[in-house]
Amino acid sequence: IDNLTGASLSGNPIVEGSLLGAGTLSAGSHVLTIQGNMSITGFTAGSSTVLFNGVGTKTINGYTFNNLTIDNSVIITHNVIVNNILSLSSGIFQIGSHKLTIGSLGSISGASSSNYISANSDGILEMKASSGGIQYPVGDSNNPITINDPGGHTFDVSVTDGITENDGVSPATDWAVYRTWTISCASAATITVTPQWDETTDLAGADFDLHDAFVSSRDITH
Repeated sequence: IDNLTGASLSGNPIVEGSLLGAGTLSAGSHVLTIQGNMSITGFTAGSSTVLFNGVGTKTINGYTFNNLTIDNSVIITHNVIVNNILSLSSGIFQIGSHKLTIGSLGSISGASSSNYISANSDGILEMKASSGGIQYPVGDSNNPITINDPGGHTFDVSVTDGITENDGVSPATDWAVYRTWTISCASAATITVTPQWDETTDLAGADFDLHDAFVSSRDITH
């Protein structure tokens, strides 16, 4: 795109390479397939679907999407918003230290042990929970956590390798899962959480017994 006044889609194009340039692209209600990177000045999603596929890991800047489908690994370089459906069809969605926000009416589909949202300890997945339980498939490996919240609040979730200190007190690490999930909410909420982890890599003690396991939590609002 080389048009500062912008451009609009009139069909369902396939970009067999990277989408680059100056100006804002308005996608309308179309399907835009990109087989390379996405780095344009602006993007107006409308009711469109953007699909990333093709060979190799893709890089995209920070945009607001309506529907976003990941059919190969993608790296984001800025915060991204998906207002409707994020489909994890294949590969890993790498958000690093950035924030991925799913709209209040949005959802994530297709998450699995090989299709998930990869983040470091500063990366955040923001999404609304529900009384039926919503899975947040985020971590530096497959470490999803399900939040059941009758109040339907919006939560920010991040995952850290290791077990963080409790107000300066070193935590017990024997017989423990070597992960810390951080869950934050703008208002008070009573929730039930179900964390998941890969037992081949995340157990910090050889004598860990799932049947005796419990969730240890702390309030970090003060």
